[in-house]
Amino acid sequence: MAEIKSVNGQMIVDYMARDYDSLLQSMRALIPDKLPEWKEYESEADFGNVLLQLFAHMGDILSYYQDSVANESFLSMAQTRRSIIDHLQLIGYRLSTAAPASTTLTLSVPGTCNEIVTISKGDAFATKSQKDKPSVHFEYTREESLTIDCSTISVNSETNKKYYEGIPVEEGRLVKEEILGTSDGTSNQRFLLTHPGLILRSLGGGQEINRDIILITELGETIEEWTLQEAMAFSRENQNDFVIEINDKDQATVIFGDGAFGAVPPIGSVIKATYRVGGGSHGNVVSDSIQTIVDASQLALLGAKVTNSDPATGGAERESIEHAVLHAPRVFRSLKRAVTAEDYEALALDFKGVGKVRAEA
Repeated sequence: MAEIKSVNGQMIVDYMARDYDSLLQSMRALIPDKLPEWKEYESEADFGNVLLQLFAHMGDILSYYQDSVANESFLSMAQTRRSIIDHLQLIGYRLSTAAPASTTLTLSVPGTCNEIVTISKGDAFATKSQKDKPSVHFEYTREESLTIDCSTISVNSETNKKYYEGIPVEEGRLVKEEILGTSDGTSNQRFLLTHPGLILRSLGGGQEINRDIILITELGETIEEWTLQEAMAFSRENQNDFVIEINDKDQATVIFGDGAFGAVPPIGSVIKATYRVGGGSHGNVVSDSIQTIVDASQLALLGAKVTNSDPATGGAERESIEHAVLHAPRVFRSLKRAVTAEDYEALALDFKGVGKVRAEA
């Protein structure tokens, strides 16, 4: 509790204790010296006591925010995801989003089926929902459609059905050509994606363009596609690039350039985005659990069935702030170049699903 100290004959409040009870007791302790005629200051019926309580409450809230500002100003002491995102953005580190699980499906059709089946991007499948667990949504995500000629598949004599194995699917949902807004021609325009939980992965495996989000602008009959960059510093003058910022609530914002670093969308152009949302460990479902055809009309008409012979793997939650605080300085130090064994460990941990690494030189 706070104490009233006498310094040079004056009563001084010890401000090291600033919670509600301490502040209230400190103010009451000053009353006999400052206002001796007030005798009922501890009575709940005294209106002056209400004022003391209000000031103590206000001081408690103010102290909380003062302490929070001090703590959140340093990466090592920050407690909120928002502050840590802002700190790490200064060194070019972006916290990883949730990763989607993936698996392959086996398609079965009646033995008499000789149709050509086409599975396109966005065709959806799901697990069966339960009372305590909602269904998990999976989609075919490749840009090129998968064509299956059932007439070339032999009939299984035991089941009198035809089987096709190896249809790749990924957990999540496709949001197609969502209208984000209209460009007003100003610099650094920002547009918020409606659906949180954007699936956004780092480039790898020789991939030059990130296709997790496809952004276009339409002005009359002119359609332009824009390219995702890690930062606008990598974009040249009037180059059709954009960046993504993801806040603590997993809401993604599209940001355009200023003309010097990245182009400004033409005035009046409509901005549209196609992207996927999802990810998380809940997508790691067991084998033979994906059996519902959600959105693949041709398969439903043929009486087809699907199942996953193997469990779905790779689903992971978004990067925790504890991992980011520990891992980001290591990545920044190595500048994504591995020289020492510690550098190799830091870069290996940057990949989703890797929990423990040991490098030997």
